Amino acid sequence: MIRLAIVFLLFGAQSALACPQAPDPEHGLVLTRTEPFFQVVSKSTDRGWIEQRIMERGGELDRASTVYPHPLAVGERTDKNGTLSIRYSAAVSELDHLDETGLWRSDVVLLSGQNVLDRGTATRSFLGRTKFAIGWCVYDVWLVEARTVYERHQPTVFDQYYSPELGVILESIKLTPDREPITRIGFNEIEVGRPSQ
Repeated sequence: MIRLAIVFLLFGAQSALACPQAPDPEHGLVLTRTEPFFQVVSKSTDRGWIEQRIMERGGELDRASTVYPHPLAVGERTDKNGTLSIRYSAAVSELDHLDETGLWRSDVVLLSGQNVLDRGTATRSFLGRTKFAIGWCVYDVWLVEARTVYERHQPTVFDQYYSPELGVILESIKLTPDREPITRIGFNEIEVGRPSQ
């Protein structure tokens, strides 16, 4: 019985050591949901955070690429339908201190190329700190409400579990404007990315 306990203890310790503890500038971070398959590779670059997504839909793989000037602020997203971008009037660097300020607000412009599709207001509200687990890995995270209200399009509202240490969102829950859950995007594996071949 003691040997079995030691085996579990050692296995847990090794697993914890394998958990990413900081952004990896060279290889990035990989978040994976095994069923249905969904994978995100995030890497910090001079443009901000670059995120490559692969998602299984209807037996096929959809791919998308997103640039984040800050992990809590989408900048540009490209998929099979084209490219959309968002411009912010406020400094996204202020989001680094959201746990102190409690609220970040910015006017936004939604664009397709150089064409303005809509305008609105984005807010990020700090809802508190908590622990969040992916597999064996446990992280200190911020719970943040990300809300964007447009003049013409429907508003978007998400609860996001954000790890400041890793610089990534570990789970996102899409909500109605009244904060009723609609869908959840979560993962069951996290690891450092593999070197490029």
